[in-house]
Amino acid sequence: MGTANSAARSLGLPLDLDGAIDVIAHGRRRRIDLGMIDEDYFVNAASLGLSPMIGDTVPHRLKRYLGRLGYLLWAIKCSVTFRAFQLTLDDGTGEQRMWSTEVRILNGPYHGGVELSDTADVTSGEIVIQAVIGKSHLRLALDWYAKFFKLRDRHAHTREFRSKNFRIATKPRQKISIDGEVLARTPVVVKAAHNILQIASPRNL
Repeated sequence: MGTANSAARSLGLPLDLDGAIDVIAHGRRRRIDLGMIDEDYFVNAASLGLSPMIGDTVPHRLKRYLGRLGYLLWAIKCSVTFRAFQLTLDDGTGEQRMWSTEVRILNGPYHGGVELSDTADVTSGEIVIQAVIGKSHLRLALDWYAKFFKLRDRHAHTREFRSKNFRIATKPRQKISIDGEVLARTPVVVKAAHNILQIASPRNL
């Protein structure tokens, strides 16, 4: 019953309350991964960049009554003052450095109600880091547009990295939104906690 139901989408759960109750009653049990940022667990996704700024400041009534459209309108407002940052990723085998406007830390494929990754999965044992590269606000907007409408070139503006763990640092430091709540700041260590949680799941998954 969240604003965008990203966690339910990633877990393959029905998006209506009756359907979710039916899964509890008649579904099957399965184990899934959780992500970790330092010592805190998260179910679906975390992000840094423009998304935490939006999540930290969006008026409650705007997201309550307009849902994802409310987020979009507030994103346009926040983008006026937002600036790109320098990102450093280290998976233990070497560092990757780049400019970015948004970084998604994905345990599941959905964030903001949009399927952002073709490879993130709650049973893979790995975390996917997806970075929108460059300094352009337009590129970030085009990335969300292309992924929302599932265009053929929807991954043209991002780079993806997969590993069991990462160290993430930024200049300047960035707030991190974890499952929709701003709870951390860079630098952080991100990792996958494999098969740690048992959930009720539709029988066809």
